[in-house]
Amino acid sequence: MKTIDRTSEAIAPKFLCTWNDDLIELHTRESLLKCYGFTNLYETGDHVLTWNLEGMGEIFFDELLNHISINKSYINKDFHCDNMTLTRVQ
Repeated sequence: MKTIDRTSEAIAPKFLCTWNDDLIELHTRESLLKCYGFTNLYETGDHVLTWNLEGMGEIFFDELLNHISINKSYINKDFHCDNMTLTRVQ
């Protein structure tokens, strides 16, 4: 298993991202966008898988990041979608 820290900011919220229990990366919102903004992770529409956020239902990835970035009560809570698990760790 390979772990990669892609963060460069000390203050910004950080997210532990795991794909297929195989690839683990630590990201900020900015590093996530830089590394995965060209992939289907940020797509929206009927064909895109969504994330389930209690109280908000199914939402797209960027909406999830918006909500859990400003609310510290989501620190250390896991969110799953397809082959990815996202955890806000800071």
